[in-house]
Amino acid sequence: MPSLRLVADMNYYFNKGVDWSGKEDDLVDGMEMGAGFDFALSEALQLSAGFLRTINSGALKPYQSDLSHTFTTSTIGAGGRYYVNPHLYVSFGVSNTFYDDLNNSGVDYRGMTIGNETYDKTALDFAIGIGYSR
Repeated sequence: MPSLRLVADMNYYFNKGVDWSGKEDDLVDGMEMGAGFDFALSEALQLSAGFLRTINSGALKPYQSDLSHTFTTSTIGAGGRYYVNPHLYVSFGVSNTFYDDLNNSGVDYRGMTIGNETYDKTALDFAIGIGYSR
């Protein structure tokens, strides 16, 4: 179907090969995978949706603190593009990222003792834009 496009994505993060200002021992390599589609309902309107899952953020327990933490996540998103004319279009989208709960205690990368902490959050994003091309 010429109006349907499927995409797959895999990102591998070489965290161990980066200078993290002394935090390298608290990181391993990370990975995320995603899939999505784009469908043209007409020449003027395109819709898309996708899913992204962090398999491993790469951060070990000592890396986590209340000021510097990273979670494994799942993100879903949807959006579209409407062509007003062949050169002008409006784009729109929404995504929601669900962070897995992270329970942390012990000693963080700064050597500070952490009590029993639970980090939990969700991020909902909306976007709209205008594009012009010749």
